[in-house]
Amino acid sequence: MRTSKGTMEQVPTTSEVSMAEPSPYEPYDTLVKRIAKSTGYPKSVIRDILMAVPEALMQLGEGNRVKTPLGVFRMTHRETRDVALPGTDQRAVIDERLIVKLRPGHRLQRPFNNDHDPA
Repeated sequence: MRTSKGTMEQVPTTSEVSMAEPSPYEPYDTLVKRIAKSTGYPKSVIRDILMAVPEALMQLGEGNRVKTPLGVFRMTHRETRDVALPGTDQRAVIDERLIVKLRPGHRLQRPFNNDHDPA
């Protein structure tokens, strides 16, 4: 372990990270490859589109909604809130902000079935 710059927090080294359990997240490149294969578009175009989506969604006005095949994205206001910092007795204030929320559509939902193993 080493300490991060300017703090006493211990940060795992590269060798320690690779020894950790595998991430539950699928690699981004795998998603890009799947979309490129199913649409016939080059991976570079898919990456550009995926990078543009968050910026486009952040341009929504508060309360506005966009219905997509993924579901409904909406811009909402989040109030200022007081939070406890993990591992300390300290408290912090998180400023108010506008955030995008997603209500998943039917294409992102599937029935729960104990017999079905997605892997």
